[in-house]
Amino acid sequence: MIVSSSLISSRNSFEDSKSLDRADVIVGFPGETEEKFKHTYQLIESLPFSYLHVFPFSRRKGTPAFQFSQGGDEKEIKRRAETMRELGKQKRQAFYRQFLNQELEVLIEDRREKGTGRWRGFSRITSCFSHL
Repeated sequence: MIVSSSLISSRNSFEDSKSLDRADVIVGFPGETEEKFKHTYQLIESLPFSYLHVFPFSRRKGTPAFQFSQGGDEKEIKRRAETMRELGKQKRQAFYRQFLNQELEVLIEDRREKGTGRWRGFSRITSCFSHL
């Protein structure tokens, strides 16, 4: 995972945020060692992400990464992905817990499904929670 220095330096500015801060995490990128994976894990653990989208590296036609080899052992990559997803689950639960027993304003944007009346899609708002 590549993390910019601006993200790390702005850590304090969004640490107290009530917004959902998410990250996409690729595990098993060619050249990733166990040591590099642990470093990435510790970095993400230290940052206030509330949602992780974790997926294994895969070569895709039409991308620069298509030239890379597929990477390491498939079983090891799956283990790393599961480990990172568990961290994501813990961070998401901690994010949810901060709102327990609070009354909040919520802005919902998008459409309802015709058959069920349920809201669908993601809100285009990056932070839809605020204290009343």
